[in-house]
Amino acid sequence: MTALGSLLIALPALLTGQGNPDVLTAVRAGKMGLAVDLAREQARAAPTDPVAWHVLGVLEASQERVKEAEDAFSHEIEVGAHSLPARTGLAELAYRGSALQHDLLRTATTLGLDAGLASARNNRGAMRLLQGNVDSGFPDIDQAAVIEPNWGVPWANGAVAWQLRGRPDKAIESASDALDLNEKTSHLYATLAQAELSASQTDQAGDDVDRALEADPDDPYALLARAKLLKALARSRDAERSLWQALAETPLAAVDSLFLPTAGAGNALGGNAAESDLDLVHRGVSPNAVHSAILRTDRHRVEDRDDAYQLLDQGEAVLGGHYGVFFVSGWDSRGGRPGADSPEVGITPDPLATYRFRQAIGSWQDRIPLSGGAALTLHGAYRSADIDTDFGTPGTSPLELRDHQTIAEARIDSGAGRVQTTAGLSWSRVSRTGQEPLAIEPTEQILPVGKTVLLTGYALQRHVLSRNARLAVGGVLGGESGRLVLQPITVVSLQLTGSKAISFGIRPRLNDASSDLFPLDSIAQPPQTNPINRTFDEPDEFNHTPTLLGDQGRYLNYELNFGSDLAGDSRLETVLFHRRMSDTYVQAADSRVSTSLLLTPVTQGESTGIGERLRMHLTSRLSLRLWACVQRSSGTISTPTYSASDYPAHVPTDRQSLPSFPALQSIGRLDWTGPAFDIGLEVAYVGKRTRMVTTSSGGTPITFVSDAPAATGIHLFLHRRMGRDSDLTFALFNLGKANFYPGYPASTTGLLGMAFRF
Repeated sequence: MTALGSLLIALPALLTGQGNPDVLTAVRAGKMGLAVDLAREQARAAPTDPVAWHVLGVLEASQERVKEAEDAFSHEIEVGAHSLPARTGLAELAYRGSALQHDLLRTATTLGLDAGLASARNNRGAMRLLQGNVDSGFPDIDQAAVIEPNWGVPWANGAVAWQLRGRPDKAIESASDALDLNEKTSHLYATLAQAELSASQTDQAGDDVDRALEADPDDPYALLARAKLLKALARSRDAERSLWQALAETPLAAVDSLFLPTAGAGNALGGNAAESDLDLVHRGVSPNAVHSAILRTDRHRVEDRDDAYQLLDQGEAVLGGHYGVFFVSGWDSRGGRPGADSPEVGITPDPLATYRFRQAIGSWQDRIPLSGGAALTLHGAYRSADIDTDFGTPGTSPLELRDHQTIAEARIDSGAGRVQTTAGLSWSRVSRTGQEPLAIEPTEQILPVGKTVLLTGYALQRHVLSRNARLAVGGVLGGESGRLVLQPITVVSLQLTGSKAISFGIRPRLNDASSDLFPLDSIAQPPQTNPINRTFDEPDEFNHTPTLLGDQGRYLNYELNFGSDLAGDSRLETVLFHRRMSDTYVQAADSRVSTSLLLTPVTQGESTGIGERLRMHLTSRLSLRLWACVQRSSGTISTPTYSASDYPAHVPTDRQSLPSFPALQSIGRLDWTGPAFDIGLEVAYVGKRTRMVTTSSGGTPITFVSDAPAATGIHLFLHRRMGRDSDLTFALFNLGKANFYPGYPASTTGLLGMAFRF
């Protein structure tokens, strides 16, 4: 066909600015099944109209019929190989919250919504990627980038393709090129985060997950990336919450938003601390369901301690279809928990102590479309856990605790375009029997023995005020039944120039043991982290953060953020923050080996400071990341406090700074990504900080106060690509042999592992 003929075919769409009006009316009404039927009729009625085939391809893709979509884009290329770009009307209907946008976000790739050769090539390549045909999809995507060199979408899909090929270095490079072309979407940031995770760049991945959820908090691909990140950081409860939200949006989250009939992956690790780990994953998609299964077994000595040899066996399965998504998991963790290696004030070593933690979880979630573009998400979960601690010494009785928890939650999302509303209500009941203290708190919230009923209600409205201004405002009411607390939610974002932005946020956090559907972009992050100790590949993936909420606990974070985008994905940020906490517990022991959670109760606390974050590319392959934070903290401890240096005398102290909150902390990381291997060097520093150990004296809780020295953790990562389907990883953790918690020994841990796909 001549260029003139193609122009004449595309002319009606160019003049009207849209495709078939009946199709667009159905899409606008959210009747996507009807829209597909009408688009098929239109394509059959006008078989030489490339716009009709393009509309059909996009709509087939939105309904997860990727092979049919691929065929439609092939027809478009055949009948209009030289066609000019033409509007279809779909771009105007894919606004945030619309049915079309929601459906398109369910897959890992990004489509061009207007017709034309570049868009058709990109879309056909994207459909082939989703089916695992990377070799046939890549040429189309490359050709699209050549035809439209200033269009970022092909580069975004190129990042997905490189990730599927096991080349995170090229995926990061392609995603950075897409950012340079202003393709700053939730999907792109999520793709970039997953590539960074593959290259062991967890800190960078965290930034990009945050940017993805800021762009679209309901993007299932971004929620899935967040779940993977939090799992790697040993924040199991938060990872679980992110995964369930992703699964509620689409069952495809269970299979990485791809359409492979069957696929498998695995990871095998060995280390110097008698370490062996094997992870196996199997996923698949059939016409009516998706499924995934994960098995993991791990054995190793924590910090290379003979008396802290721990084992983990874990399984997880997901089945999704027309009746929602079912999730089940089982967990059996056991081994030594000797505590400190020498007696300290308030801490007695238990070299023979062992623990066993068994947990089973089942959940169901489903998203039900309602009229007017609204949707109702339903979620239910049941959890049972057994925790046993044996001190191994004569005359000491074992501790046992049994947990049974039921969660029910409903969330409704309505509105689209400039105004969207989210509201939800969750109910949770925990029935707990046995004795305290606990070796593990599986709910990530310190709850008493007995029955605890937690309620959480939330409402949030998001406004797009203009192209450069957004506002989210709402509140959350929650707490233990009969003692509810109201907390505000406010987030204001302003794009000052093309590269500079400012935002102000008030974000709460409460009821960690309750709500699973609370919008994750509006939840406060823990006020302090532990950047020193290894969390990667730990049998115990609970309770690694220094702070845990009580049954009436809550955080409220105020943050003012100034951000400036540099070239590529380089960025400079300054954050001014004030963080409040109530009914919070601060850990005084290394929770990986402590016989029980050693907690200091903080009635009220706050920290105020400034953080500076720089992320930049020094060369095309060498990147630098710097983060530093200066803060001042204070708090009220609910027990009498005494100076540990004067022990056994009880000399009162009026120390006000919060325990485990250093005045200065920083992280620096260098990453080099190459065609065959990646290297990362990370140095984490935490300055001097207050240490508090709460123990019992005559049945009365008292707290001893001391100073914890500064600590520096040094970690080295090497990632070597062995081929398209296998990778070799080498890591050295804690070259400085530091521990965030004094009195607990640390060692350098080496790991050698291989990841493989089949």
